[in-house]
Amino acid sequence: MNISDNYLSFNPSLVRGLDYYTGAVFELKIEEFGASALAGGGRYDNLCGIFLDDVQISGVGVAVGFERLCLLIEENNIPIKSNVNTQILVTVFSDNLRQNSLEAASVLRKLGINTEIYLENDKIAKQFKYADKNNIPFVLIIGEEEVKKEVVILKDMINGDQREVNLKDVLKSLETS
Repeated sequence: MNISDNYLSFNPSLVRGLDYYTGAVFELKIEEFGASALAGGGRYDNLCGIFLDDVQISGVGVAVGFERLCLLIEENNIPIKSNVNTQILVTVFSDNLRQNSLEAASVLRKLGINTEIYLENDKIAKQFKYADKNNIPFVLIIGEEEVKKEVVILKDMINGDQREVNLKDVLKSLETS
C-alpha cells in the first residue's frame, strides 16, 4: 500500500485482550507516549453474541485513548476549532414544549441552518448566556404563547433585536439580519 516503514511495523508477538480478540490486532503508537498506545483494536469473532442472545456477528473494532489524545493535543498546542458554527440555538423551557423545540430544530436543519438545541429546561436568561458564551448569533424562542400563535421569536444576540416570525421564514429573516 506504499506505506513507509517509518510509519508501519509488523510485530507477530503483539497481544491485546486475549479474552475476545480472535485475529489480527493493531495499535497506533506515537513516540511521545513511549510504550503506550494512542489507539488499539483488532478482529473479534462472535463477541456480539455475548450481548445479543448468541447471535453470531464478527467484526473489527478500534478505540482511542481519550486522555492520551487530549495530552497529545495539549502538548503540541494543536488548536481545536470547529468548521461548523452554530447559527441558531433553539430554546427549551419545559417538558411540555420540548417536542415543539425538537420539531423546530429539525425544520431549521432541513433548511440548511446549523442548529443546536438547548438540552435543559432552564430560564431564558441562562439559555441566552449559553448562546452568548458559545458565540451563537441567534436564539429561537418557543414558549407557550408562541406555540398558541404558531410563531417563533428570533432574537439577534448581537444587537438584541427580536421579532416574531413563522418558522419557515427564519431563513429569510437570517438573510436580512
